[in-house]
Amino acid sequence: MKRYLPLVFFGLVSLVMFTSVPVFAKWDVDESKRQNICSPSLQGSSNGPCCNASFQNERYIPFSAAGDNLVTGDGNKNTDFFLRDLQANTLERISLTNSGGDPNGISGGPGSNSSITDDGRYVLFISMATNIDPSVSVANCLYLRDRTLKKSIPVSVSVAGQAVTSSGGAISPDGKFVIFFSPISRVMPNMMKQGTPDYYTMFKRDLTTQTTTLFINTVDGQLPNGVSQLGQFSGNGQFFIFYTGATNYVTGPTIANNGLYLYSFATQKTIRVDASASGTPADTGITTNYDISKDGSRIVFISKATNLINGDTNGVSDVFCYNTVAKTLKCLTGATVNNYTANEVHISGNGNLVAFTADQMTTATSGTFHNYFYDFTTDETSEITPIILSVMPNYDGTKVIYVKTYSNNAPTNYFITPVVDFRTFPLASRPCLCPRCRRLPSASPLCSPVLAIRHDSGVSLRYTEGHLV
Repeated sequence: MKRYLPLVFFGLVSLVMFTSVPVFAKWDVDESKRQNICSPSLQGSSNGPCCNASFQNERYIPFSAAGDNLVTGDGNKNTDFFLRDLQANTLERISLTNSGGDPNGISGGPGSNSSITDDGRYVLFISMATNIDPSVSVANCLYLRDRTLKKSIPVSVSVAGQAVTSSGGAISPDGKFVIFFSPISRVMPNMMKQGTPDYYTMFKRDLTTQTTTLFINTVDGQLPNGVSQLGQFSGNGQFFIFYTGATNYVTGPTIANNGLYLYSFATQKTIRVDASASGTPADTGITTNYDISKDGSRIVFISKATNLINGDTNGVSDVFCYNTVAKTLKCLTGATVNNYTANEVHISGNGNLVAFTADQMTTATSGTFHNYFYDFTTDETSEITPIILSVMPNYDGTKVIYVKTYSNNAPTNYFITPVVDFRTFPLASRPCLCPRCRRLPSASPLCSPVLAIRHDSGVSLRYTEGHLV
């Protein structure tokens, strides 16, 4: 039988019996060392919401923000696109006119995690403004900003050289070309046949030759038969993953729903990622949330499909990982035993850690979303504390970007902070999660400030706070 010492609380002595075995904390976001990437000083706060940040490398973090206090001279009262340089400790507005003024419309990220080149010189952004470049009058155009020359050029460009509207795009890590998404009729009007649907599809803009071509040829030689809107490069530039409703990029069984596809630049082949081992496509379209490791070996995505693995009976969205080397698919959220819904996923650059947001595993707090790490090196899933949103790990998972308001009633900001891996701590000094809410006590507003010492097999574990149960 487990024995517990009396608890001393405001001078009163009481005996508390915990009905559940305490669980060791494994990961913690160290908010005491957080820095606000949406602030010029890294310690202040944007006075407007920030969104669409991405952890593309260890130095540059692009993001959108509506605040007008991030940089001097921001007078357009619109959302703009910014770049944080962690090494130089600078914050730069990317969405500027070529004369250095304010855009006359909203600007933001290109809708992908591939918005900046490895050297940081070129940055993609999309803008509704019509005064970025004097030669461009179309709104929703995709631009490439040269941070050295301080000029932006349109890169969603037709075969005839005219800037066209776009839903977003991605730039290769070496900066040689851009993949953008635009209506076929705007980019290649001569390819359109009477009665052919005018889908948004993928085009390749070669930045050296200044030419535009269809990015990926279909297997039947026809135009893509569905909409393509989102995509990104692997960090090494060898792969491109994209989300599309087109079914004629691959041969074999097809299902008319949106799916996730992988294109290899080495083999010039395309495969469907969200498919079973037998090649059957997912019976439900994936969410638009997915990510790829730097070397392209692992792709993570969220799907509500029931036919990707055997025994998927929970009926909710799960996190899956496709191994591009072994060509295997694995569910990371226990599709056969758990019933919590995943809604966001990111993978570290080295592919070892997957961060995802999901409904709490325990029924006591179901309906509340929390964050988890899945560790491929140990094949375990553990919760990240405290409660934060949108966790994006860096290359090795030692730091994360996350979303949280800077203070009560303040706009949403992005923070970067170290991650504490409690698994490296000696057993006796590891904190335990509260037995009721399964949080680090210091992070839980529900925990009462009591001190408890648990004796189990001669090992003393410390609760600095804990629920009275």
